[in-house]
Amino acid sequence: MQFIINQPALLKELGFLQGVIEKRNTIPVLGHLLIEAESGRLRLQATDLDLSLVTTCPAEIGATGTVCLPARKLYDIVKALPSAEIRFKRDAQGATAITCERARFKLHGIERDQFPELPAAPASATLLPAEQLRQFISRTLFATCDEESRYSLNGVKLEITSERLRMVGTDGHRLSMVEVQGSFGENLAVDAIIPRKALSELARIAAETEGEISFAEDANHLFFQAGERCLTARRLAGSFPNYELVIPKDNPHHLELETAAAAAALRRVALMADDRSRAVKIETGQGQLTLSSQGKDAGEAGETLAAAYTGEAITAACNATYLQDFFSVVGSESVRIEIKDANSQFCLRPLGLEGLSFTYVLMPMRI
Repeated sequence: MQFIINQPALLKELGFLQGVIEKRNTIPVLGHLLIEAESGRLRLQATDLDLSLVTTCPAEIGATGTVCLPARKLYDIVKALPSAEIRFKRDAQGATAITCERARFKLHGIERDQFPELPAAPASATLLPAEQLRQFISRTLFATCDEESRYSLNGVKLEITSERLRMVGTDGHRLSMVEVQGSFGENLAVDAIIPRKALSELARIAAETEGEISFAEDANHLFFQAGERCLTARRLAGSFPNYELVIPKDNPHHLELETAAAAAALRRVALMADDRSRAVKIETGQGQLTLSSQGKDAGEAGETLAAAYTGEAITAACNATYLQDFFSVVGSESVRIEIKDANSQFCLRPLGLEGLSFTYVLMPMRI
């Protein structure tokens, strides 16, 4: 095998593949990349058995063939090289020589047959707007759980029908749901849980993709094709909770806030919140909202904001970090908060998101 490739092009694809490689694995082959030199292109594969990425980039192929090289070491070498042509050549003993200008390396890999076979994507697929998908991930992934004991919450629920795309993330204390109406194909009924790691990598790929991402599924896997890159994720097993029962339907008290002012005030008040509970008190009044916090020994803080509100006075509390997470991904100039009472979950909805519905549900804390 022998080929020549530009350093920037190879480095970019190796960067995406690094996100898939498991940093601490007990199976040595999973720390390697499979590289196939084909006609005019280089095909690279990485997997941790649950998540896989296949990508290609143009190269000048001198001799076709395959090689399986250590992923992190190869990435470090290519990253350290200048922006120039890199030459790869595998010798009869299985070592791969890497040269670029005056730099030269020799890298030892493993046999190709040790690398696992990756699942093939079905022929039928649904097209999803890449930028919209990236926004959906950013507005739901933060609300998921990372506890092993709550396995089914370690991902985001994806639902696609012929007329709607919806994603939902929850950790049991909060819930974030985003949906959009549209035409996504005939007779669609997608219902799957995408693991956290897969979503993080999909968001990176979507940010680099113009146009649409092709989505397909089989009984065990989810496939996302973005140009020359194909990300394959094993479905997350388990039963996702009935999230629709959590979303309040009859919160009669509504207040509207300017997003930037509310986020800044919350950031200041949260400085004095108790390190353990992270509790912030919320008090509604005529035309205003007051945020306050009190640390166990540090002191206290408070700030009053102008708000469109005419309901009864309500005092409640919530986790400041959960509220800050929401404000970091709002994407609108104003927010409506819907409240029933101090003991019921309240709902936050950004206003003015064209064609998009974003609902954030937060469980209150005891004052």
